Amino acid sequence: MGRITGSYIPSFNLGVAWRLYNRLKEIPTPRFAESRMTLACIAFPLLPLSTSRTGTGRVYHVDTNVFGRVEIRIRQDLCRMKSLYLVHPWLEALLQHENTDSGAFVEDDEEIFGEDTDDEESDDINDSSSLPEPELPPPIPIVAGDRAMCTRRLVAHLRQPFGALLLTPTGRRATDYKRVAADSLIVVRFQDSVPLDDILDHVRVLD
Repeated sequence: MGRITGSYIPSFNLGVAWRLYNRLKEIPTPRFAESRMTLACIAFPLLPLSTSRTGTGRVYHVDTNVFGRVEIRIRQDLCRMKSLYLVHPWLEALLQHENTDSGAFVEDDEEIFGEDTDDEESDDINDSSSLPEPELPPPIPIVAGDRAMCTRRLVAHLRQPFGALLLTPTGRRATDYKRVAADSLIVVRFQDSVPLDDILDHVRVLD
């Protein structure tokens, strides 16, 4: 009787998953400031692309160990770019933070920056500053069972398809990137065979 074989799927490593969870929680929220964007993400470089022409542009394909076969439909010539990175920017959605919108970027003029757009509202805020601050409850420690639940939920979300961004270095600074293929929908997912420590190694902040 023949033996059925399949792709290797690494066993769940709670320790690595917990480090990944903490790493994603500690990095800053994506935001715009002074015409620059700080983007916390998971970024993987793309290998050389193969291309074919269509009536409306180009279709690029690349086989990756991380995302499997990736297809990009675009009018730009990506082969002229020295390097490309496929980026997962929706880290808030992975962690299921409360009171945040999944994948939403924070603009300069939003309240988080504390800019006053209404004098009356500003006066109300100043008048209330003399009120005693409410007592905050102490943080609730995460027990082992909760830790396993949080990390397994993270990994389950991590394996779902997502809309990726395509970035390329601008060449001005080592940390400067620009987005390409902004009008193209690039849907990929992490392969089950990708170890969590490999994903952890590619968590970074681009600015």
